[in-house]
Amino acid sequence: MDNIEKLLVQIRKKPGRADLHNSLGNLYQQKGNQPEAIKHFLTAARLFSMANSPSRNLNKALAILRKMVRDFPDHYDPYFLLADTLREMDQQEEACHVYRSLSDLYRRDGKHLMAVSVFDKVLSHEPAGLDSLVRFGELNQEAGMPFHAAQAFMKAATLYCGENRGEEAPELVMRALKLDPENREAFELFGVLSREGKIQESQEREILKLAEEVDRGGQYDQAVALLGLLESSALREEAGEAIRKIRKHSGLSGEEGEGDREGRKFLSEELRGIKVLVVEDEREILLLLEQILAGEGLQVFTATDGEKGLEVFLRERPHLVVSDAMLPKLHGFELCRRIKEESPLGTKVMILTAVYKKYKYKGKVQEEYGVDEYLDKPFQITEFLEVISRMAEGVKKRARFDLLSERKKGKAGADRELSLLLAVRNDADLLAKVTVFCERKNIRMVRARDPRELIELLMSGNPDLFLFSDPFEGIDTDIIGPLLRDVLGNKWATLVLVSRDKSRMEGPHGYFDHRIFAPVDHPVLENVMSLHLSTRPASGDRRKGGGSFEEKRFESILRNKVERIIKSHSQLEEHFSSRIHELEAQNARLKEALSREKPDED
Repeated sequence: MDNIEKLLVQIRKKPGRADLHNSLGNLYQQKGNQPEAIKHFLTAARLFSMANSPSRNLNKALAILRKMVRDFPDHYDPYFLLADTLREMDQQEEACHVYRSLSDLYRRDGKHLMAVSVFDKVLSHEPAGLDSLVRFGELNQEAGMPFHAAQAFMKAATLYCGENRGEEAPELVMRALKLDPENREAFELFGVLSREGKIQESQEREILKLAEEVDRGGQYDQAVALLGLLESSALREEAGEAIRKIRKHSGLSGEEGEGDREGRKFLSEELRGIKVLVVEDEREILLLLEQILAGEGLQVFTATDGEKGLEVFLRERPHLVVSDAMLPKLHGFELCRRIKEESPLGTKVMILTAVYKKYKYKGKVQEEYGVDEYLDKPFQITEFLEVISRMAEGVKKRARFDLLSERKKGKAGADRELSLLLAVRNDADLLAKVTVFCERKNIRMVRARDPRELIELLMSGNPDLFLFSDPFEGIDTDIIGPLLRDVLGNKWATLVLVSRDKSRMEGPHGYFDHRIFAPVDHPVLENVMSLHLSTRPASGDRRKGGGSFEEKRFESILRNKVERIIKSHSQLEEHFSSRIHELEAQNARLKEALSREKPDED
C-alpha cells in the first residue's frame, strides 16, 4: 500500500492532477478495490475533459473512459461521460453507439424509464432512423408508456410511407392502435393504407377484436370509431352489425362523424403550445422529465442549477416551471419566489422534493414562496402528468389565445388553397410529415432541395407558409428572413424555422414568426397553419400597404438592377478618370522631353 499512500498524499496537495488520479485508479484496480478504482478513474476523466482544467486532454479522457466501459461494463457513469466527450469531439456515431449500450444496460437492470430517456439521445442524432424509432417504441412500451410508444410507431410508419415502403407500415399502425386506440394519426394512416389496398384481412380482423376489447372497457364511442375504419372493407357487414350491437347496449344514438373524432381531446393536445422549464441537478431525473414532457407535446427547456434556471426563465418566459427543492447556487424555494416576482402573467411552479415532506413544510413554502404544486419524490409518472395537466389549466388560455381566436377567423382564409414552401435537404422525417399533412389539408406544397432551387421558387412564387429546415447547406439561416422580407418584400407569409439545434431556439425571433425544435409532428403543423390563418390578411387584403407581392418583387429586382448599374457606372467613371489623368500626365512629360531635344538638333 506504500505506493497508494504516496499518491494519496500527492493528491491531497494537488487534487487537480488528473494523471495522479489515473495512476491511483490503476493501483486500486490491481489490488481488486473496484469502487475506489472507479472513483479515481472518473475523477481523472472529468479533469481531462473539463473545459477550464489545466490538465484538459480529450484523447486521454477517451482512453480512460473506454477502458472503464470495458473493465466495468455494469457502471453507468462512464457511459454518460464517454458519450458527452465523444459528442464534444464531433464523433456522433460512436456517441450514439455508447447511448445504445447504456440504454440496453438500464433495460437489463429493469430501469425501463431510464432506458427510454437515454435512447432518446440516439433519436436526437438520427431522428429518421426507422430501426431506432421502432426500438424507441418498444422501450416506451416496456416502460409502461403506451401513448409514447404509439407515437414512435406512427413516426416509423409515416417514414415507411414517405420512402415508398408502405407495405411495412400496416403492422406498425396496428401496434400503435393496440397501445392507443384513440391515436388520430393511426386512424388517418390506416384509412390511407386501406384505400391503397395494403391492409390485409387478418389486420382487419384484429380491428374487430380490438373494438370488442375497447367496448368491454366501456369506451363505446371509441369502439364505434374503430369499427368505422372497416366501412369500405370486406368486413363492413360484420363491422356494421357490431356497431348496432354497441349502440343498443350502450344507449348511444346517431353516427359519430369525423368532426366528433376531430373534436375529442387528448392529454397531449391539451398541453401543446405550452412552454415548461425543468430545473433539476440530478442528470437521470432531468433526462426522464424532459423526455416525458416533450413526448406530451410541451416545449421543454432545462437547467441544472437555480441560477441557470432563473436565467432561462427570464429569457424564455415559460408558462410552467418544474423545479427540485435542493438546487445548487440558488435554492428551489428562492427560485420560485424570484419567478413569481418576475411573472406578472402568473407562471405556475411545481416543487419536487425528497426532503421537505411534512405537511408543515408544504404549507409554509406555499405561503411564503408562492409554490403552486408540491410533489414528493419518488412519484409515479401518471401522478406527475396529472399535476402538470392541472397546472396547465391555469395557463392554457394565455398560451393558446391565438389558437382559440383562429377558429372564428380561420374560415375567411379556408376557402382558398394555401401554398407551402419546404426548404429541406436530408431530413426524411420532416419531409414525410409535411407531405402527409399537406395532402390531408389540401395544401399545395413545393420543396426546395438546394439553394439555387430555393431562390428560383422564392422569385417565382408567393408561398403562404415557408418552412426552412436548419441547417440548409449553401445558405446561411440568418439571411433567409431578410431575403424574404426585405429583398422580396413578402411581409405576410408565415416564416417558420425548424431546427435540431437548441441554440437556435434562444434569443429574439427576428424575422421568423415561429421556431420549432425538431422533430415536428402533425399537431404542431396544425398550430402553425391555424396561427397563419388567424393573423395573416386574406388574399383580397394583400395589396394594402404598397401593392401586391408580385409588384413588390418586381420593384425590388428593378431597384437592385439599377443599383448595380449605378455602381458599375461609378466604378467605370472612376477607373477611366484616373486613367485619363495618367495619360495626360504622360503626354505632358513627353512634350517637355521633346521641347528639350529640339535645340540640340538645331
